[in-house]
Amino acid sequence: MNDNIYIILNLDENKTDIANINAIFQRKKKEWNRWKVQGTPNQQKLANNYLGKEKEIESIIKDRKLIIEEQKKYKKYKISLKKGALDELDNMIKALSSNKITQQQYKLIVNKLKNRLVEKEIRDRISKLGIIISSNKSPKKKREIKPLDFSKIGNINRLLQDLNKQDLYDFLDLKQTSSVRLLLSRADEIYKNIFGKKGNENDIKNQLIGYCRDLFKSEEDKERYDYTLSLQSLKKLDAPLEISGADKVLTKQEIKNILNIASKYNISSDDALDYIYAKAEEKNWTIVEDAIDIEISKCIFCSALIDIKVDRKCKSCGALVKQPCPICKNSIYITEKSCKSCGLYISDIPTMKERIAKVDDLLNLNNILGAEKEISQILNLWGNWKEAQLLSKKIKNLKLKEVNELKDIKQLISQKFYYKAQRLLNDYIKKYDKTKNSEVIRLEKEIESQIKKVDLYFQKAEKAFIEKRWSDAVRDYELVLSYIKDHKIAEKKLSQIPIVFDNSNIILDKNLKVRINWSISSIENISFSIIRKKDTPPTNNKDGIEIAKTHNNIYIDNINSGGIYYYAIYPIRNGVTLEKGNILEPIFIPYDVKNFSITKIDKKVQLSWELPKDAIGIELYRNIGDKKFNKEDGEKIVINKLSNSYIDNSVKQGNIYTYLIIANYIDVKTNKKISSKGIYKSINLLGTLKNQIRVNYEVKKSKKFILFGSVNSLWVEMKSIYEDLKLSDIVIVLNKERVPLNMSDGDIIKNMKSVTFTNGLAKINISKQYFNKKGYIKIFFKQTNKAIRLIPAKENKLKI
Repeated sequence: MNDNIYIILNLDENKTDIANINAIFQRKKKEWNRWKVQGTPNQQKLANNYLGKEKEIESIIKDRKLIIEEQKKYKKYKISLKKGALDELDNMIKALSSNKITQQQYKLIVNKLKNRLVEKEIRDRISKLGIIISSNKSPKKKREIKPLDFSKIGNINRLLQDLNKQDLYDFLDLKQTSSVRLLLSRADEIYKNIFGKKGNENDIKNQLIGYCRDLFKSEEDKERYDYTLSLQSLKKLDAPLEISGADKVLTKQEIKNILNIASKYNISSDDALDYIYAKAEEKNWTIVEDAIDIEISKCIFCSALIDIKVDRKCKSCGALVKQPCPICKNSIYITEKSCKSCGLYISDIPTMKERIAKVDDLLNLNNILGAEKEISQILNLWGNWKEAQLLSKKIKNLKLKEVNELKDIKQLISQKFYYKAQRLLNDYIKKYDKTKNSEVIRLEKEIESQIKKVDLYFQKAEKAFIEKRWSDAVRDYELVLSYIKDHKIAEKKLSQIPIVFDNSNIILDKNLKVRINWSISSIENISFSIIRKKDTPPTNNKDGIEIAKTHNNIYIDNINSGGIYYYAIYPIRNGVTLEKGNILEPIFIPYDVKNFSITKIDKKVQLSWELPKDAIGIELYRNIGDKKFNKEDGEKIVINKLSNSYIDNSVKQGNIYTYLIIANYIDVKTNKKISSKGIYKSINLLGTLKNQIRVNYEVKKSKKFILFGSVNSLWVEMKSIYEDLKLSDIVIVLNKERVPLNMSDGDIIKNMKSVTFTNGLAKINISKQYFNKKGYIKIFFKQTNKAIRLIPAKENKLKI
């Protein structure tokens, strides 16, 4: 078996990769060659043996099948080797005279079998056979603490018994693991609650608070109190100890079980272990080796025992043994005293979370004052706690919201919206102030008093309304609304009292604007709401679009889209729109054509559109330029043509043309022609600017010049291939550092509305004041999005 490559190359039994094995073989060859020269006699012997098998090994590691065969042989060999070692271990154990082995015997067994079995396999086999490995070590006492004076602890216990409390932690309603800072803070809270109050119970609490301040003034003092509590309960462990030690041996699991019992009596694990070790020494019991110096602590959340070397989670509450600190987010262990980064007492975390939950509960009950008080105490203890800081901010915002809500209610009262104020005040009381403070009571009385006062006027108005004494009813309802602006019933009744229109008229003028006028006989201060609706008449003052509110008796409406429109005039009395209005006869606004488009075809312009229903024809006008124009200023090219297209053959290249198309109808009321507003479209026949314009330059009062030299002015002469060309919106830009990229890149030195070419020629004058020693000028033509750059030249020429 010594010829197996897994033994020779010391390979992992699961490794079969050829490249990997070959790399290991190459390293081994170097090692063997080194042994051959510098190694011990035994290494030299092995090196000669292995190097002599070099070709044989190479042939095996090149073939995967041969490698797998070697692997199978090696695994069988290991199994047989392990079985033989276990049999030998069993024989050694059978030779023992008892069910215990000493540390010395255990070490001899490990040394004998170490090449065939790992120590864990040996220990597991011994344990499986029920053999105990005794320890040579003596357990160390966990701590040396002096307990409290017997009389002092007796006085504390008597006082606690009167209040039916187990210990000072029970009195403070906190856990034994709480920090002294938290304990003292809680003692101060109790003191504030009973301060100045008499009675036997409060006297007892005062005395206990004194003991708390004395025993919890430092962690060392607290530790003495905890140790004293443990001593009072340690005798309770005797019974389970006697049962566990009946076989004269204490195992690790037995000690753990006793520690769990101790935790239920609030005995610290250190004190419990000291007691167990002392009892074992007294009774001459053997403590199994792995139970010596056991590291066990309590979970701060549930007080269950945790073996920090084994456990990842608390087996009772499931909390992670290692978790982030709630303040600084660094890792902490739930068995440690404090966070090493921020100093937070980890034992306080459960109380922190409970108190935060209490704040949330108070907020859910809208008890903002209680939540504010609680969060203030939390931040006094843990000022850097982010969650508490966020809650404090939330409480401040809620408090501000509460103040603003009350402020809004007062504002409504000052504006005489009493019913809305009353509704919001009731909501406020439900949310924030169930007991009603003095300010809330004052506001309640003010609202109720005003509503009661106005009810007398309202009853008068109701009587006049029933008897149809309209002027009296209007007067009294308006009086009600002057005191309470949101009196809905008064508003409703006031809107039902009619106003008679003497006359009304609606026409469409020549500019297609709707003109409405009307008159009423009432002497009241009335305004009007104008409602417009397309296709059908309005049924009420909300049915349609309110286009205006006016005190006048005339209104002009400018509508951009065609159709049949209905108008209604609703009177407004004292801010209340009446239910009944004056609906006017419908009016027709002519439709424009749809989908009007212009296309250039060769040297012609093709126009197309969709003719609206009921139209009797169209009118088409044309003008040079890209601006809108009145039809009187344009050239008529089509009159009353009933078609959907037209080709314009009379256009000239080099111009911009704008077209106006108007649809014509017959007005059924007057039997006269009526026209739509019209639609404009432009088309550019300029082509490319570079192909249209040639630019020359000349300088006045100078034969030769340098562009940025001392000259009076520069004339830019432009020639066009078209005789009559007009370009609009020309901008000349100067940039001192580079060629201008666009119209905004530099100083605008000239801005011209237009340039007209007469017989194909046009000039632009640039003043002398803009010629500096260096710089670049560019002429931009907005209309065509093109530009000409002027470049400095040595003589009397400029380059484009």
